Amino acid sequence: MMPSACDIHKSWEKYFTVVQWDQRGAGKTYRSNKRSFFDKTMNITQMDTDLLELVNFLRKKFNKEKIYILGHSWGTILGLRFAHGHSELLHAYFGVAQVIDTMENETLVYQQVLSKANEMGNKKAMRDLERIRPYPTLNQSIWQVNVVRKWSAALLNNNLKKGILANYMQRVLFSPQYSLLDIYGFFRGIIFSAVALSKELMTIDFNKVGYQYHIPIIFMHGKKDFYVSPDLAQNYLNEINAPYKSFILFDQSSHFPFSEERENFIDALKNITDSIDYPVEK
Repeated sequence: MMPSACDIHKSWEKYFTVVQWDQRGAGKTYRSNKRSFFDKTMNITQMDTDLLELVNFLRKKFNKEKIYILGHSWGTILGLRFAHGHSELLHAYFGVAQVIDTMENETLVYQQVLSKANEMGNKKAMRDLERIRPYPTLNQSIWQVNVVRKWSAALLNNNLKKGILANYMQRVLFSPQYSLLDIYGFFRGIIFSAVALSKELMTIDFNKVGYQYHIPIIFMHGKKDFYVSPDLAQNYLNEINAPYKSFILFDQSSHFPFSEERENFIDALKNITDSIDYPVEK
């Protein structure tokens, strides 16, 4: 998300110190290491460790006992795992398009888009979606996932058809933070990471992790998100025990509420952080 810092996240910096993380296998990090290194270390447990190292680095650098974590989509997997296991290091956790159960999520998305294709009589969509059966599975290919994402954006989600993803790609190409080689690494990293983590990703189910949290937990979702189900996130949040919890739904947004409803999003962040009753830091 680093290329969005000078655009989407600029307004955040009036209120927060914002740190962008190019994760293992992504962005600048992908280009700065050999592929053989990633082949040996690319797994979620290692990335949990990476995140712990990053959090401790930031705590030391800014002389703070605790920080906030905000994760988006895939990042919510690492973020919520961290919030569950290392709550003593965080003020609060924000999950934007929070992933809960990847297998159930993909099942819901596939059923929705197939039903819509049949309803509209879109024969190409029906052929493409029928061709990838069975879906989802633990061993599904990136091609199968892309078919579902393509048609869910086209048939279910007008926001994405209006260029949200295209605009983000444009920001990547003209980002002052990324050189031409970094841009190459950005796109190569997306493909590599998707392949390397896909099987492990399909085993994620936070219902198995548990429902006990010791910090504020806030989920933020676009109502029109057909990549990650808002209903699954809402149901999980209803079950958890936390000192503070909130579910914020953005009516006009899909998968990127921080881009699609910028002012509403930053207002929500400010209101939440202002309303939580924090203990005084030592």
